[in-house]
Amino acid sequence: MKLLGVSCIGEQASELVHTGLTAMIAGATAELFIQMCFNYPTLSEMYKYATYDALGVRAKRLAALA
Repeated sequence: MKLLGVSCIGEQASELVHTGLTAMIAGATAELFIQMCFNYPTLSEMYKYATYDALGVRAKRLAALA
């Protein structure tokens, strides 16, 4: 459950890419994005929502295998 890469395109890309890069360099897991406090409303909070989405997809796959 680690971030493998970060790609951002658009006007605010430079404001977003460093958060993912820092997590990758630190070897952080998905738990970092769940526990992290993001300013609201900001684009950077999409890391938290993307993590929740990935965990939901993972849970559905695991349930289907059971």
